[in-house]
Formats: sequence, C-alpha cells, structure tokens
Amino acid sequence: MKYANDLKRKEASIVEEEKKILQTCKEDLHHIETQGRVNEELIHKLGSIITQLNSLKDGYMWRVINSAKQNHMLD
Repeated sequence: MKYANDLKRKEASIVEEEKKILQTCKEDLHHIETQGRVNEELIHKLGSIITQLNSLKDGYMWRVINSAKQNHMLD
C-alpha cells in the first residue's frame, strides 16, 4: 500500500534523467556564454535548450495536476 507521504515525495523529487537534462542545458549555456559569437550553432543550441526546458516544465506541471487530482496536499 502506498502512503500519502511516499507519493508526495515521489511526485516532488527530481529524477536522475531530469538532472542530466538540466546539467546538459547548464553546460550548453556556459559554452554559449564563453563562445562570445552569434552563429548558426548558437541558435540551434538555444532552440534545443528551450525545447528541453519546456518539456521539463510540462512534465512538472502534469505531476502537480495529477497530485491535485488525487487530493494530495500541495506545498
């Protein structure tokens, strides 16, 4: 049987795959910052970062919605 606290912790935790995505975005942003030039590669990297962060945001939003549907208290 799953307890409410266990479900709440699971819903609120960031999984390893998400940490890797965030780390990759961070490294790409650092590379863009140090490059100092605007070119086609930079534009592609920025588009990729935006897409990845939007995907994370959508996933987090669905976690909150699903948790609310199950009548769990939200922090």
